Amino acid sequence: MKSYHLFAALTLSCAFGLTATSAVAGEMLATYSENSGTLPPAYAWHYDVTFAADGTVNTRYCKGYGDTAPDCATRSDSLPADKLAALQAALAPIAADLAANPVAELNEPPVGGGSTTAQIFDTAGAALMLPPFPTEADAPRTAAAIDVLRAFTPAGALDDTKSRAVQPE
Repeated sequence: MKSYHLFAALTLSCAFGLTATSAVAGEMLATYSENSGTLPPAYAWHYDVTFAADGTVNTRYCKGYGDTAPDCATRSDSLPADKLAALQAALAPIAADLAANPVAELNEPPVGGGSTTAQIFDTAGAALMLPPFPTEADAPRTAAAIDVLRAFTPAGALDDTKSRAVQPE
């Protein structure tokens, strides 16, 4: 399990470094990522979406195991002020809940398959983790929080970046 935490931390670090270089953690609202799990490069993929406090939403989709073009494509969008306010309003109670009741992870995560993980940042910039393999009791609130992030991902952003990323052979 600890090696997965390292993988998740490295994945999220890459996401911040490659998609939100102008924003530091205190300026981030949230991020989420999903991956296909361990597959041959011709079938593997991963993506991340970051939400900055200024309304910038960065999307990066990679095919194979690369982290740069042409394996990856990126896109930057801006949420209109009303949508940014709605996202902030939606995240505030989730962040408060996560701070008071952190999500518990499974002691033995499943082997194989993909996963989705997220971080929501509190007003002080502290990252509140939504792990990829929460316990059964915490799975519904983890899924609900990730659903909020998906709902605020600009329409077409994932499809656009996915269509432009090049799958290695």
